[in-house]
Amino acid sequence: MVQGLRRAALVVALVALTGVARADYAAGWIALERGDPQAALAAWRADAEAGDLDLQFNIGALYESGALGRPDYGKAATWYRRAAERHLGAAAVRLARLAALGFVEDDDSQAAVDMVRQAAERGSAEAMVALGAAHEAGRGVPKDEARAVALYRRAAELGHQRGAYGLARAYAHGMGVARDLAEAERWYRRAAEAGVPEAQNNLGYLYEHGQGVAPDPARALEWYRRAARSGLTIAQVNLGMLYEAGTGVARDDGEAVRWFRLAARQGDGAGQLRLALHYANGLGVERDATFAYAWFDMAARAAERAVAAHAVHARALLAARLTPEELALAVARAGDLWLAFRGRRVRSGVAPVPTEALGFNELFVQRGLALLGYYGGTVDGIAGSGTARAVRAFQGDAGLAVDGAIGETLLAALRRAVAAREAAWDRSRSPI
Repeated sequence: MVQGLRRAALVVALVALTGVARADYAAGWIALERGDPQAALAAWRADAEAGDLDLQFNIGALYESGALGRPDYGKAATWYRRAAERHLGAAAVRLARLAALGFVEDDDSQAAVDMVRQAAERGSAEAMVALGAAHEAGRGVPKDEARAVALYRRAAELGHQRGAYGLARAYAHGMGVARDLAEAERWYRRAAEAGVPEAQNNLGYLYEHGQGVAPDPARALEWYRRAARSGLTIAQVNLGMLYEAGTGVARDDGEAVRWFRLAARQGDGAGQLRLALHYANGLGVERDATFAYAWFDMAARAAERAVAAHAVHARALLAARLTPEELALAVARAGDLWLAFRGRRVRSGVAPVPTEALGFNELFVQRGLALLGYYGGTVDGIAGSGTARAVRAFQGDAGLAVDGAIGETLLAALRRAVAAREAAWDRSRSPI
């Protein structure tokens, strides 16, 4: 009993002694949650300079996202490159994307693709998905749909949700594999249940139209709603159309308008067209021909040719029915709407991610052990003797077999311990 108490006391002392050195990681995340990315950068920079891979990646994300001001793709690429050169697959994927978009020097584009390939060969599921997408599009590598499918499959089998989505699309469209809607449904479901909005939308489409499954409007509604709530505009439009038609649910034009408006405000041409039609006909919203004209005008700029053509035709028909005064107001509102959209900041979808989300077990183990006070070295994903000693110490205190092995048992125990520590971050800063 005394021995057990002594061990507990030693653990507390170890956390107290080393916790200060690793508080910056937690402080950065707390700063982000409070809307202060500059403080996060200040908290992370020193450890990132010293070689912490996850912080190098996340500083790159801060610069790419524009959270620190205007996006700085050059600085983002610099930080991603540092992490990618030391085999962080997620950083290689981000660097390759910047190269594909022309945000890094041409000489670096092929190097970025090579880094993604190397990361995929080392087992990075995220890199497999990125390389698969490159082969699918023929971007930086030869177009090879069969190779793309093989990469998506490997990633999916490793549990990567975007790999499952890519494989589902391949089966749905017969891309690099024989078309098989039943297999598409199976993989879409796996990705949808893991939270991929595009998979949720496509699964809804299969149920709505009875492709690979029996038609089930209620399930279509459920999956469209999940995707729509995540902000996916195509799902918002699909959900609105179910309410508009009363398919799988009681007809509700007001609810249809709500979803069309959400999609329209994000720039979705089909959402803008449907919203305009509801304003023009007074369905679910008070009839207003000038607002209808403005949204038809927005939809006329849509990338989808069918949507744009329909909007142009509808705008002309509506204009012919307006008085000169109404038409002048409609044109003015269309101009105001267009200016509002032009000035709107585009969301990049890029953000820092926790260490575990980077899919690099050794990196997660080091970061977790550092947060818990067992490891004081650089979080670089290189599991040397210092990492092994920290693993064995944690295993002993956690009641695990002390073998120094990085396996699922260790990872599960670390996840529990880190989650408990993360929950206490804010409380640890409260006065006592």
